[in-house]
Amino acid sequence: MSRENLNPKKKPIDQDELDRLARLAARAKRLEAAKRRELLFHLIYVSAILITALLRVSIKESYDMQQAVRAVIEDDFPSELGTNQKSFYDVANAEEMYQFLQHPFMEAMSDPPWVIGNNNRIIGGFRILQHRVEPNKCCTVLAQWLEPYKKKLGPRAPYECLGNYEPFCAAKNPYGVTVVFNNITTKKYAHWETDDLFAGTDGRFANYDGSGYPLDFEQIWDPDTSKALKGIKELEAQGFVDRQTRAVIVQMPIYSMNFNIFLWVKLIFEFTPGGLVYPKSQYIPLQPVLYGQDQDQERMVFEIIVGTFLLVYTLRFARELCLTKRETGSCMNAFSSFWVPFDLLFLLATWGNAVLLLWYGMNIQHLDVRVDYKYFIDLDGPAHQYELANHLFAISCWLTVIKTFKYMAISQKLGLVNRSLSRGASAVATFFVIYMMIYMAFVLMGYQIFGPYVEGYSSMFKAVVSLFLASSGVVDYHDLVEGSPIFAPLFFFMFVIVIVFVMLNMFIGIICEAFAAESEETTVSLAEEISMVVQHVKQKYADMRSNKKEEDDLARIAADMGY
Repeated sequence: MSRENLNPKKKPIDQDELDRLARLAARAKRLEAAKRRELLFHLIYVSAILITALLRVSIKESYDMQQAVRAVIEDDFPSELGTNQKSFYDVANAEEMYQFLQHPFMEAMSDPPWVIGNNNRIIGGFRILQHRVEPNKCCTVLAQWLEPYKKKLGPRAPYECLGNYEPFCAAKNPYGVTVVFNNITTKKYAHWETDDLFAGTDGRFANYDGSGYPLDFEQIWDPDTSKALKGIKELEAQGFVDRQTRAVIVQMPIYSMNFNIFLWVKLIFEFTPGGLVYPKSQYIPLQPVLYGQDQDQERMVFEIIVGTFLLVYTLRFARELCLTKRETGSCMNAFSSFWVPFDLLFLLATWGNAVLLLWYGMNIQHLDVRVDYKYFIDLDGPAHQYELANHLFAISCWLTVIKTFKYMAISQKLGLVNRSLSRGASAVATFFVIYMMIYMAFVLMGYQIFGPYVEGYSSMFKAVVSLFLASSGVVDYHDLVEGSPIFAPLFFFMFVIVIVFVMLNMFIGIICEAFAAESEETTVSLAEEISMVVQHVKQKYADMRSNKKEEDDLARIAADMGY
């Protein structure tokens, strides 16, 4: 065999490939330089958005007001009812719900009228909204039961199957006692449709939209709350709640003069097909007037700064996509970097917060909320808008702080975590696939065994959450034993050994190995990097003080002139 065959010549690289490599090298250099230029810009944005977050709805005052209202509304039943140890969360049937509404609830706002506790005033009144299901929908009757039933009562005998609440099973026909309204004979309770996309209630067993069967109790007709108490008694006597009822929601806006905060309150009573009642409460703080105080004016200044920076971020993101397309031929190549999709998520969350807050401001201005209003004001949609805007803003703040890791890569030592995660990314991805297979196997197992007995496993999502908490050490083993005394020990021990002892320790080992490898390759300490930065700043300052450039120019001119 000839020497040429033993050492074949490498295929020469064509000019197009050389140009592509040159463009990629120039692109890497440009991105590194841009990262250094953007650092100061990012630090200013982080400061502005954190100050904006601190100047929004006061968290402590909101919590204190919520606790004050909760303590009064959710008080114990009066002792004359014989249930002095029961409270709001002990309501278990329709009778106890009516008892709660008549006594702890109405008594809380009777003296003075329409005021709860210490200066917590109900604005306009309150609404009782019911959600119902249509018979023979969302449920199936076995023929084994239905055929004997019809043989006994006749083939046309009515029967009712009433299942769980679903939007497509919701009843919309009028019901209740017969009344005459505008010379038209109809039923007393009529269905009402809302046009607010954000109105609705997340219950324990279902999600309910803002529509339903509403009854408004308003201050304009009832200055001393006596008619409201009488109306609740009439609801019980006339069968407002029946077998088709799946939820009764009490809604009201409250303003606290002591805290200067509005609170949207919802007391939810969910009825299961079995006849049990599960109570739940929701309290949402909100600001009908966004910029009415001095603190709000200060926040507006920082919001303008954040909005300006957000616009610059958006333009820079679009510019980066255009430059990537020019350098590589496709703007999608920009998403090969982790921080580009991260920036996209950050922009979506921040713009989403801005749009929702603007939308909320227009809606609340249209409602013209006033403390002395005498009619019920439906703030369900705006309250959820404001809550969602705050949640998106919280996500945006978190993403903003996490984005700081992008600029920490400028430093070898501070960028150690970034490089460690990048180094172990492929191993972590492989591990995650295997981990999720094993984890979901335990989820299915727990759902099948304990679902009928333990609430934490009664749905797939709840089973996922319960096992995640179990892997963190939060577990109620006694509930599992009560559900299945035989399989509970086997399931729990297998989960702890496989997931906690084996899989989680493997994950920690992968990360530690990548971190150790990167630490060995890092030759400079953080103190040395800080010292280099300080020396660089001192040199720049000295150059500015000495006008070194001008001195060099004068020296060159003098040399040219022969001095």
